Amino acid sequence: MTPLRERNPNRVSTKAISEFRILSETWDNFPSTLTEDVIEDFVERENVGVESYGGPLQINNGRDALVDAYEELLDAFMYLTQRGVEEQWENYNIDLALSKTGSAIREVVYALNNDRGVGFLGGRDPQPDPIEPDNRNQLAFYDDDYYVAVTDGE
Repeated sequence: MTPLRERNPNRVSTKAISEFRILSETWDNFPSTLTEDVIEDFVERENVGVESYGGPLQINNGRDALVDAYEELLDAFMYLTQRGVEEQWENYNIDLALSKTGSAIREVVYALNNDRGVGFLGGRDPQPDPIEPDNRNQLAFYDDDYYVAVTDGE
């Protein structure tokens, strides 16, 4: 396992790893060895950032983290779409990852709008997970072909 760099209270990776570890404990059938593999990937990503930018990602670094997250989620959505098309939408986990990434994009858009004082989204309750059978109407932001790909084979 790659060692973490110096202890720094403003380093984002320490907090992200802690949050990921807590979250992964709530997932059924997700082995702790996979959690540790993902945590090692967090550390490796930080090392790439240190090499590229001269230091780890810091809290209060002057950048808008929501904008950065939004852009990265858009990239992730495109990569997952690419892989889904390449596999002819036969991998349920890619369909699920695409759906959850779409949901994450939606939530970041809501957060961005709230941050900018739009106000019309304030106080809204989190939406149900769109992949659940009772909530298929939540997939309306996908085209009909993708909706069929997600719901077929259940």
